[in-house]
Amino acid sequence: MKKYIYKALILIVLTGIFSCNLENKKALPSVVGRAYELTVVIENNVWNDIPGKLVREVLEQAVDYLPQPEAEFTLSHVPHKGFSSIFRNHRNILKVDIGNFKNTGIAYKKDVWAFPQYVVVIKAKNYTEFEEIFNKSKDKLNKFFIDGEKKRLKSSYLKAPDKILMKDLKEKYNISLSVPAGYTLDVDSADFAWLSHEEKNILQGIFIYTYPFVDTNTFTPDYLIAKRNEFLKKYVPSTDEGSYMTTEMQLPVGFTEYEQDGEYYTKILGLWRVHKGFMGGPFVSISTVDEKRNMVITVEGFVYYPKKKKRNLMKRMEVICESLKAAE
Repeated sequence: MKKYIYKALILIVLTGIFSCNLENKKALPSVVGRAYELTVVIENNVWNDIPGKLVREVLEQAVDYLPQPEAEFTLSHVPHKGFSSIFRNHRNILKVDIGNFKNTGIAYKKDVWAFPQYVVVIKAKNYTEFEEIFNKSKDKLNKFFIDGEKKRLKSSYLKAPDKILMKDLKEKYNISLSVPAGYTLDVDSADFAWLSHEEKNILQGIFIYTYPFVDTNTFTPDYLIAKRNEFLKKYVPSTDEGSYMTTEMQLPVGFTEYEQDGEYYTKILGLWRVHKGFMGGPFVSISTVDEKRNMVITVEGFVYYPKKKKRNLMKRMEVICESLKAAE
């Protein structure tokens, strides 16, 4: 009897803690700022010296596979005295404190002044110690902020998917894909679908195509790109005769393999262009295998927004494509 009472008390305490955490988060104001913006709290003289240079080198490094150079984060800095409530509510914050501290190091925090917020605090006695701390942690620090932005995108951009369109895709192609509202189905064939969303001179497109799974050699960059070009030539013609979308082969593509929920996936990042045309832009391609049906499933996202920044648009596309799953 005592054992059951003890378990009940633990459950009540845990429920209370969980409820308090939820209430605390609800009490916090919502974060401000656009996706991939980051505020660096740092003194002006430090920002203009070695620490600031190191921060910029890491957080402003160029995003790969975009047609024009774009930094991973858009940085702004503010001195400690100017770190008012306006800046405290920012979505991403890096605080750099250099002085005569007893305890130094780096700390990763969430939801300090707003929700959902990601904060990193670095304390160092001098520039030399800051450089040691920062260089040792720069990859983790960068990933911390990138993962935070991806989580926000998943919770906001995909929170209201087009359920009718998702149902159609599941019935036709046996896939689960979280497609945000606003997309229309432009091409719907036996093995290829084309969804598009157009606004203010921006074209965002999603391709879905399937073909039989032969063997593990299917999941190589050369094979996947060859299949991509085959489908695009057949289904994505341009306005001029003999022109069609294809892969820009003059530049390398990025290829990664990963697991998600126990399933195998590949990701390709690169640039597309129109054969015998002038249009082009970035794309992301995610592939997996539907083992029950012995079919390869590929979902791609592309953006056409000439002479404009495309970082945030492509980050959204990656989130959509990475929601791909073979339906049960």
